Amino acid sequence: MIRKCAQCRCDFKPSKPRVKFCSHNCHDVSRELLKAQKIKQLACAGERKTEIARQLGVSLMTVRRAIRKYGFEAEWRQLRFA
Repeated sequence: MIRKCAQCRCDFKPSKPRVKFCSHNCHDVSRELLKAQKIKQLACAGERKTEIARQLGVSLMTVRRAIRKYGFEAEWRQLRFA
């Protein structure tokens, strides 16, 4: 049985029927993007970085890095300080 990786869309043969990703790296990237989407959603809703960190159970530094890394810092600032 051949499947497509949920992250990179390459073909792979899963070791178990439930496996969705071709590698641990694709799985980690997928989790990171999901966390970044949640952070962006909360940031765009006008939440403070400390409140986002508290809600998601991550450190303030993780929130800061995600906002910088995925390029929505200007958007967040505009919403927070408008």
